[in-house]
Amino acid sequence: MRFYAVQRARGPAEEPLESIDRPWDSLAQARDLWSLVDERRAAEIERFIKREGAMLPSEVKLDRAKLDEIVGLLDGLEPALGNWIDAEGKLPVDQLDELAKRLPSLNLARSRGIDRPYAAEEALSAVLMLTSFLRRARDADLDVISG
Repeated sequence: MRFYAVQRARGPAEEPLESIDRPWDSLAQARDLWSLVDERRAAEIERFIKREGAMLPSEVKLDRAKLDEIVGLLDGLEPALGNWIDAEGKLPVDQLDELAKRLPSLNLARSRGIDRPYAAEEALSAVLMLTSFLRRARDADLDVISG
């Protein structure tokens, strides 16, 4: 599944100006990462996912108001995680097993070996890319559709 930034008031046959892969996965990762530092914001992201993700892909349309909402919920994640992700981008190694239970959207599988502590940094990267995509669409007065 992808999100596409398109001109407002144009039909679905229009060429998208920009797109991003796996946005729902990135939103789930944002929810899980926010749950480490702000349960209220994590819950709001979950409500957004359930509301918008419950529609058929052809019916998903994020207009200016919805883009304002989700960008506002995603903004600020990186600095908020400062106590969880160290300067090297790693989660606390002694907490990885517990975090794997709390953060289902992150790849915290033991089979990852030495890469396992970097799961939050990887997820954060995806969330930051999605946030940037959504912000650019909003600022260019575009709608975002799913497909």
